[in-house]
Amino acid sequence: MVQRCVRVLAALCLGIVAQACAGDEAESATQASSESAGSCTPGVQGCACGYGGACAVGLSCVDDRCIDPDSGGTSGGEGSESTGGESSASTSGTGTGSASATAGTATTATTATTATTATTATTASGGDSSGEELCLDNEECAGDAVCVDGDCWPIDAIYFTVTVDLFAPPSCDDGWGDAELYYDYYEGGEYISSSAVSGCPGDWPDEEVVYDPLFSFKLEFWESDAIDDDLITSLCWNDGSCLPVPHSVLRSGRWVGYDGSGDYYLDLRFEPLLP
Repeated sequence: MVQRCVRVLAALCLGIVAQACAGDEAESATQASSESAGSCTPGVQGCACGYGGACAVGLSCVDDRCIDPDSGGTSGGEGSESTGGESSASTSGTGTGSASATAGTATTATTATTATTATTATTASGGDSSGEELCLDNEECAGDAVCVDGDCWPIDAIYFTVTVDLFAPPSCDDGWGDAELYYDYYEGGEYISSSAVSGCPGDWPDEEVVYDPLFSFKLEFWESDAIDDDLITSLCWNDGSCLPVPHSVLRSGRWVGYDGSGDYYLDLRFEPLLP
């Protein structure tokens, strides 16, 4: 009889303990579910404190809730969850804003650098950063510039090709038959090159020399001879010595006329050559 009673009492005690444990587990599950539903991040204002009572800077852990001691913030409940939601949104917004601002700054800097580089390159080349044509002909440029591909280029910043289309002596008879002619080109007082030999009158439409308008210009015309070549005449713009070709000649693109003696007729062509 005694053993039976002991067994009954033991069974009753086990049932009470099991019921108590089940109740604790249900309460914990309910609390976790409630916090999860509120999306409340531990450590932010209005939410549960973090491990060891940790809260965000400026907040204090009171009753296991992080509150602002200066504002008298609430702890727990619907208001806490709302506050926590706003804090979370603010934190997210700040991060996104910073990244966006940084990206915007980098883009602006890159754009500015690109624009500056483009402007510098365009200015150096004599062009316009607007992308529109500045000129249709030389008359729309300054007196020291020429119109090339819609842009006004300073004459002294580019080169020119020079072609001798015609050199006509008063006579093509050298006493031994028809004369054979060629020319030597000098720039800055130094010999640069010689042309091929041509018949008389001389013409070299497929040959050209490259002229830098910063230096003096000179052409010497020669008659090729079996023994000694004979200098016929020379052409340069001079004031006691040869000078650079006048800008007016380079702008016109052509020079037609006689040499200083008035005996030899020449036709020269000047065409701008971009660097």
